[in-house]
Amino acid sequence: MRRLVADHVLRYRAHYSPAPALTPIKISDLADLLFPQWAPAHEQAAVFWMGEWRPTSILNLVSSLAQSFDDPIQAHKTLAQLAHQVRIEEAVIDEEMTEIQANCVFHLPFGTTKDDGSGSGLRRIGSEFNKIRRVVVKAQKLR
Repeated sequence: MRRLVADHVLRYRAHYSPAPALTPIKISDLADLLFPQWAPAHEQAAVFWMGEWRPTSILNLVSSLAQSFDDPIQAHKTLAQLAHQVRIEEAVIDEEMTEIQANCVFHLPFGTTKDDGSGSGLRRIGSEFNKIRRVVVKAQKLR
């Protein structure tokens, strides 16, 4: 069991530690950053959010330790309030990402489109990448 946990932690660190991995260059790089291929689907749904741990998952782990605090009842109350506030922030960030995804699906030139030479398609893609970066940074700050 220890070996499995150690292997998983190593994969997690290898995925998130190197700076180049945090700077997506292609769309496939961005998808791999947000949803690592080495993580099973049920783990991605429960834990991963915007490329890393969901903040409420972290609070749930801290909550499991609350019995060892000096005032466990107050600790549970405080953690419950914090979890409520964090869930609201998570929902706001989720909504922003949903809007970006909708823009990508409905407005970006995917498939076989003729390039008019103006580079407007690339500018729009770059703009959406910048929006994604801002949302991921916002998620990191929430963590």
